[in-house]
Amino acid sequence: MGSLPDITAPGLEVDGRRATIFGMARSGVAAARVLVSHGAAVTVVDEKPAAQLQTVIADVEAAGARAVAGLHEYAELAEPEIIVVSPGVPAAHRLLVQARAAGAYVIGEIELAYRLCTSPIIAVTGTNGKGTVVRLIGGMLQRGGLDAPVVGNIGTPFVSAVDRRHDALVTEISSFQLETIDRFAPWISAILNITPDHRDRHPTMDEYVAAKRRIFENQSADDFTILNIDDPLVAGLRSATPARVLTVSLQSATADARLEGNELVVTPPAGGRAVVCGVDDIPLGGAHNISNALTAALAASVCGVEVEAMAGAIAAQEPAEH
Repeated sequence: MGSLPDITAPGLEVDGRRATIFGMARSGVAAARVLVSHGAAVTVVDEKPAAQLQTVIADVEAAGARAVAGLHEYAELAEPEIIVVSPGVPAAHRLLVQARAAGAYVIGEIELAYRLCTSPIIAVTGTNGKGTVVRLIGGMLQRGGLDAPVVGNIGTPFVSAVDRRHDALVTEISSFQLETIDRFAPWISAILNITPDHRDRHPTMDEYVAAKRRIFENQSADDFTILNIDDPLVAGLRSATPARVLTVSLQSATADARLEGNELVVTPPAGGRAVVCGVDDIPLGGAHNISNALTAALAASVCGVEVEAMAGAIAAQEPAEH
């Protein structure tokens, strides 16, 4: 088994501080529980009327936090020192602009989880395929004997998984979530592809690419960034990451994860050549699913997972739920 890093939580001082969570989504309730457990005075707010949020309000109050529905005015944010923002709330929201001007520290649930996390993080972003790849990575690591839950948009909210150390945490991260990070630095980051999307939040492709590249901007030379170099926008980020770059390609014979004839082949960072499986062993069709399998296998190889576990997870794939 490969060497997984020892992680010390970066930390975030919340004891005795006023924290407001903007958005009563599933992750918002989870963040409320964690912040209350760390001694914060927590208010959870949402712009939706109370009639649409009765069950969630009950969950918030059961967590020991105060709930405010039908949010309209800055005063209802309860003079926050820390604001944790739901991915559905734009970073440029007028109330967040006011909060920053008043000195509040505004972050997302991903950043909150990272600051309290003692587990290595494997984070995947991209316009398409994130869910498939994180499920594959999680399956490979788990079949390889690692305690590596998939958290975030799939499974348990990320912030709910930081109460104890895991061998790794595997999560997908959207461009919206990357807007509200600060120090977030995964051990392994992966960018699958970048195509036009979310024009309401990212009016230009330059802005969208800038959001995606935030996934690696706080990494160090001890970390890894996996890039699908068949995508020209992703390939253009090779020199931008401070981490060690690992490449995925269906076209390049020198990529770290590649096709050799009909075989999926990986060169692990520790060296060697590993044949993962054949193209015909992938139950989901399409070139993108070959690329997804290669990306997951490359991430698993960094963790020292054997090819049998990789191949088993690939063979067990099922179509993603929408």
